[in-house]
Amino acid sequence: MAVLAADVHYDDRTRTQQSFEVINSDILYAGAYSALGGSNHGTAASQGRALPWADDTGNLVPVGFNARQKTGDTSGTPIPRAELDLEGRIIKSLAVTGAGGTFTDVPELVYAIDDGNFTLTRPTTLGWPVGVVVRHRASAVADVYFFSFGEMCSMALSGGGRDTWFLGVVAGSLAASGDMLTTIPMSRPGKIISVHGIVIEGIVDADADIDINLEIGTTNVTGGVVEWVTADAVGALKDGTAVTAANVFHEGDTLSVEGVVVTASTAADVGRMGIYAVVERFLGT
Repeated sequence: MAVLAADVHYDDRTRTQQSFEVINSDILYAGAYSALGGSNHGTAASQGRALPWADDTGNLVPVGFNARQKTGDTSGTPIPRAELDLEGRIIKSLAVTGAGGTFTDVPELVYAIDDGNFTLTRPTTLGWPVGVVVRHRASAVADVYFFSFGEMCSMALSGGGRDTWFLGVVAGSLAASGDMLTTIPMSRPGKIISVHGIVIEGIVDADADIDINLEIGTTNVTGGVVEWVTADAVGALKDGTAVTAANVFHEGDTLSVEGVVVTASTAADVGRMGIYAVVERFLGT
């Protein structure tokens, strides 16, 4: 193993800002929330280059705010470069959609809809938290702590605040409605966004029908019901109904999977299904 045998002096600097080439023809305005085109799924024109957040939904790496307006010109000499903030910042009295102007806004996660609009509601695409409310101001206005690039990197490597959990395998052998998997411990706070099942082994009985739902503690999640019937083929993805309420859990809570028997299976081969939940994490315990 190689080890140092003499002093090393690196050519280094502070990490407050970093300049990046701007994607061709894009305008990055001063104060624009900006990103880099990802190296894995971004287009050849955007990989490693700065662009406005949400301008290219292929693959973006959130970075921070742009210091001065730049227009991309990859044929220029030199190619224009944008100075992006790497350290994060607190922006006071920022317009934030969904902020109620009360103390309950703190510490809600904040998402960027595009390069200049922010919300407390996670977007369907590019649903990446970029900061957290640290002070309420008024309706739709708050002080927001924006994450540094380093914090963004840590978040990316730990799932970006949303996971798909495999809860277990259930059998279609219920003679009556009841628990199928019980008291799964929750080790962190979060909320259930959606539920789905994947058929591992189909039910043989002619008319079996089971509605599968989740329960936090002793309260059923509103929605997220997966219907499993005989006709479902092996490998079929069964989406649950929309989750609308009673879906928040905390450290120490338990989660159970229940089945409501519409028509019980009488066959010896009762079938198997894997149950999954998409979970969004939030701050707290």
